[in-house]
Amino acid sequence: MKKLIIPYLLVMTVITIVIGLLTFYKKIDFNEPMLEIAVYCFLFGVFGGTLHCMRGYYLHTALLKNWDNDWNVWYYVRPIVGGMLGLISLVFIKAGLLVFATESKILIEGSNIMAYFAVAFIAGYNAVSYTHLRAHETSLHLVCRLLL
Repeated sequence: MKKLIIPYLLVMTVITIVIGLLTFYKKIDFNEPMLEIAVYCFLFGVFGGTLHCMRGYYLHTALLKNWDNDWNVWYYVRPIVGGMLGLISLVFIKAGLLVFATESKILIEGSNIMAYFAVAFIAGYNAVSYTHLRAHETSLHLVCRLLL
């Protein structure tokens, strides 16, 4: 199962790039601009999640040499979770819970679409689950968490 992780991540990367390029060059046309933005946010989230998996694979196989086969499923699911988080980041932006500003003015909707994609990428890359945090927890961490 571990041998298939890198080919899977590379395929996810290629699919993400191809769909992104097809959309960018209008080979896949969306009648609704908001749908196109949502697709891009999903793709940027998938890309972020995929890069995070590649980093984790390298870290645990080459540097730390502590690969744990119990985490294999995480490497397959994580890019899709990244895409979902990219979509959720779009909801946060559209709901006004996240506002972009430069010096003295707030960016008007649609004026800097790249900010949407950057947030979607970061959401896809940086998501850390509670389960993942608990997996690395020691008894000292547990005591600290209980005290908080």
